[in-house]
Amino acid sequence: MHRPFDEFHRFKTVPFRPNTALGFLNLGEAYHGVEPVAQGDWRDLIQLTIYIRAPGGGLIVPDD
Repeated sequence: MHRPFDEFHRFKTVPFRPNTALGFLNLGEAYHGVEPVAQGDWRDLIQLTIYIRAPGGGLIVPDD
């Protein structure tokens, strides 16, 4: 889902630093975004989404 930045309350900004990692929990009402980069600049990235299974085998996902 893409929405304009001005629709959100910015809680925390983490500066870009080469060769670093950032992790966070998405608990349903959490959103994250990346500011546009200058033309000609780029960021190489690896993005992982990890789901946790409940003891009965179902996925633990946030309520909508």
